[in-house]
Amino acid sequence: MQKSIRLLKIWKLCYEKRRSINELAEMCMVTERTIYRDLQALSELEVMIAYDRGYYVAQETPLPQLALTRIEQLVLTLALQNMPLHLDTELEDVVNGLLNKLLDRPVGNSGISLVSGPKSIHKGQVFTRLQKAVDNNCYVTLVEYQRLGGEIILNLTVEPYHLVFREQNWYLVAWSPRHENFRIFRMSRIVRLKEENTTFKPRMFDPKAYFKGSLGIVVDKQQRMIARFTGMAKEIVKKDGRFTEKDFQDNGDSLILDTVINGEIQWLRWLLGFGGEVEILQPPGMREKAARMLNEGLQHYQ
Repeated sequence: MQKSIRLLKIWKLCYEKRRSINELAEMCMVTERTIYRDLQALSELEVMIAYDRGYYVAQETPLPQLALTRIEQLVLTLALQNMPLHLDTELEDVVNGLLNKLLDRPVGNSGISLVSGPKSIHKGQVFTRLQKAVDNNCYVTLVEYQRLGGEIILNLTVEPYHLVFREQNWYLVAWSPRHENFRIFRMSRIVRLKEENTTFKPRMFDPKAYFKGSLGIVVDKQQRMIARFTGMAKEIVKKDGRFTEKDFQDNGDSLILDTVINGEIQWLRWLLGFGGEVEILQPPGMREKAARMLNEGLQHYQ
């Protein structure tokens, strides 16, 4: 469990009733030593938690009404929607209450709209259980997992390494002994999950390196890509934000992008969205795939 979420949970538990260190440790699935450190962290945040036959919230001082600007309200709403707080049932009501206050009291301007996105459904506290398995290097078995195309995978035991939020969903990155490779699993497609009692020796895994060059959640292999952009595409790509100056070569009427990519299919779909204002120069295999995708699309219009 992430520390920020755990601190909120400890506060809520101590607000409801007096709690012992052992009780807090069991409910948060951490050691008693960690709870002591968390209580110290809460005190540094000026949260008044006292002890008398158990820890409890000694005083709750409500914050004054905040006069949020439109952009502040937008940032706070999006942050609450994208944090994994709603995956813990004990904190879900708190998050929903905050979102209701933000969304039910819109700023006095019709030019901004705050719309809550679709909520992912995670059965059986999947997020919390996976986070515990990642922390403790414990195997988990995907008793039933539904792939995008509807195929059902049964009893796949994996080594969990990383939980990541991308493309409006939470994913698990795990090593699959069956496939002898790292695989990515969308949490909302995990129908049934089993935590194993056995542990594994962690492999070398760097999330930043693993996703380097990827547009989204698709990862296959890193490769160098060179593409030429013209017209409006040149200006859009130049100001995209995901590239650095060293990735560009501005030739006046065209822009050469030379970068390392990962997840070829997502890059192809992104590039082909620019139509005739982009040409893939390298690698040859990617250029051929782009031509094939364009020809197949053209068949529908001839």
